[in-house]
Amino acid sequence: MKLALIATAAGLIAAARTFQLKGEADTIQTQVRGAIHAFKPDGIYIRLDVTLKNPSKTDFTFSFPFIRIVGSRGNTIGSSQADSSVVTLQAGAEQTLKPIMIVIPLFEILSLSIELFRAVKEGTAGLKVEVVSSAYAHLLFGAVKHKVEWRNPVTLIKDKTDDKP
Repeated sequence: MKLALIATAAGLIAAARTFQLKGEADTIQTQVRGAIHAFKPDGIYIRLDVTLKNPSKTDFTFSFPFIRIVGSRGNTIGSSQADSSVVTLQAGAEQTLKPIMIVIPLFEILSLSIELFRAVKEGTAGLKVEVVSSAYAHLLFGAVKHKVEWRNPVTLIKDKTDDKP
């Protein structure tokens, strides 16, 4: 009887802590900067720089974010490669992740008008998209995984650097 009471109390404490950690994980913010890196025959190469910001007092471990670029009609026009690496984000800290390259395939580009494509290529106009980042917070020493998702509007303009990905 005593052991069952202790196990029940421990389960309630773990559940309460998990609920608290999920709430704190949801406070993590992202800042995304994007640029059109290169124009190649297979599509447009986009470079995204993602910064994670942790305003909470808890350290977190996340799976590396998976990124989708969403067009004005809500359709996915490009996505990042899956990455099994883990990101550790200290309490009250910011961390800029390694640059993420995404290719928008040629058939997606064809849905844009020729004039807009030329303006974007020349750097005189931008392409407005929404960048959706999602990752899993590893809670309670990895026993619980909580999905977090961030949405950032980004205007992609021609990068002034080298045209190589």
